[in-house]
Amino acid sequence: MRASVILCLAFWNLSIAPPVGATDREMSDADFVYYAAVLRSSEKTRARFIESCPTSVLETLTDSQEADMAVRTNMSIKQAADEACQRVLRGIISGKLTYGQFSEWMRLPDDKLFSLPDFE
Repeated sequence: MRASVILCLAFWNLSIAPPVGATDREMSDADFVYYAAVLRSSEKTRARFIESCPTSVLETLTDSQEADMAVRTNMSIKQAADEACQRVLRGIISGKLTYGQFSEWMRLPDDKLFSLPDFE
């Protein structure tokens, strides 16, 4: 599964007012910067992200994607989704996850495997 799916679903589930026009298109650099700023500035928003993100991830996976994710991570699918969301959040908060990386992941084919860095 692409990181863009995780990130977009998690952002849209935050119940934050999106930037004007953002809901009708893919996330732009400006959108990414906006959401990153909101996440950095609000502990409550970060908590909502961590609460909603894994559910969003799990809802988008097919059975074969779930099985593949569990095998590749050697974790339960729930643990893998939690870890992926934690990594995305750490990347955003630290500034190490950039829009450039995000947009590169968005361009990957759905079946392309990649590692989500730990961003520690």
